[in-house]
Amino acid sequence: MDPSFRLFRAQIHHQQGRFKQAQEELEFVLHKLKDSKPGTFNDYGDLLRTLRRWPESLAAYQTSIKLLPNKADGYFGMALVHLLEGKGDLAEPILKRMIEANSTSFMAYIRRAEFCRARGKWQEGFKDCDQAAKLSPKSTLPPMVRASIRAAHGDFRPAIEEAEAVLKTAPPDGQLLYAACVVWSLASTAARNTGANDLAKQYADRSADLLADAMKKVLDLNYQDYNRMLVDPALAPIRQHPRVLEILPVLRLVQK
Repeated sequence: MDPSFRLFRAQIHHQQGRFKQAQEELEFVLHKLKDSKPGTFNDYGDLLRTLRRWPESLAAYQTSIKLLPNKADGYFGMALVHLLEGKGDLAEPILKRMIEANSTSFMAYIRRAEFCRARGKWQEGFKDCDQAAKLSPKSTLPPMVRASIRAAHGDFRPAIEEAEAVLKTAPPDGQLLYAACVVWSLASTAARNTGANDLAKQYADRSADLLADAMKKVLDLNYQDYNRMLVDPALAPIRQHPRVLEILPVLRLVQK
């Protein structure tokens, strides 16, 4: 039996909140079909991460890394688990290993920049964005992630201006729309912190719309992108937004 159908079915179950069925499908692929592809272990780690089963999730990602050390997904999966469980310091050596194993991958630097953003390490995040831009000069992701770091830092007005400018440079794909969604999400918190509540609501509404647009670009996003949406700390400001709950009703079931 081709495992791809069961993996697809597991992903649908995961996204719709049928976690038990998703686990059954993934464990059937891993244990019965003996499928040991790194991506399968990443999917399994993502599901366990959604369920907040941290040690099991880390073990799945570690297996993925052993099978394919020069791919960033497993490393970032582990780093995100540590961040979610409040042990961000443990993620830093993992991300260092990710960069060492993927030194020519601009996405590896993007992922570390996002982690720096979550940890408030603004300058380190900017440096990783710069390196990502050097490795992939035509990509629109580095400047968009840079804008998100500015938004997280509290400089929400210039961050929004930068993000708007990036969106005008090329037709946005799913990855860019997701990154843009994060900018407006973080800007909504920054605006609210200054008392600009009306502006914060506008930003949150725009962020939700961008997430909806990203979800429509099914060919641009992989399973890991969809799964990350369920737990991404940068989306916390909009996670209970009515539009977001309409797009991702599974969020009603995921622990906050």
